Amino acid sequence: MAQRNISSVCVNYDAQGQAAWVAYLDIFCLDADGNIFDAALLAAVAALSDVTLPAVTVLEDGRVTADTAAVAEAQANAKDAMQTGEENAKGTQILTSQRQLSLKCVPIGLTCGLNQGHLIADPCAEESGLLDTTITVILNESGELVSVYKPGGNVGASDAILMDCIEMSRLRYKEVSPLLEKVLGKGMSE
Repeated sequence: MAQRNISSVCVNYDAQGQAAWVAYLDIFCLDADGNIFDAALLAAVAALSDVTLPAVTVLEDGRVTADTAAVAEAQANAKDAMQTGEENAKGTQILTSQRQLSLKCVPIGLTCGLNQGHLIADPCAEESGLLDTTITVILNESGELVSVYKPGGNVGASDAILMDCIEMSRLRYKEVSPLLEKVLGKGMSE
């Protein structure tokens, strides 16, 4: 299972994680030539790698606001309270700076098709129509297996076929991860 860093998404983590960000990600496919899952996963990783969480104020009643004026006022009140040794008059907990969402796992997948005992890596739409089954293997940056998905059906996949899919996925990861890093303009696992 992927390591989770709950503190990177919590607004008020030091006080029992009272508020946390929730992200919803919708992917719309405008055109596809087969194997859309791998492309969608890559798009999701790229999108989440670019997320910046805003500065916020957590009010005493638990409401969270990203209002910049409220954040500035809370910062000023907090500085005054720190200088005088008093509690913040409005009872706010503040996070004054933006934070980049930190991904602890960067999954990249490869779907392989099986046709009459032969493996086809990254099948296109035309090839997909001829396949007996598909196997999707998802790895993380350490080459560890994150997920394997094989839809049901009458065709099984032997251990040897599965190991070949995993090895092809490792090669794909080495090919795709530098391209993703280049597009994002930074290291993916910062």
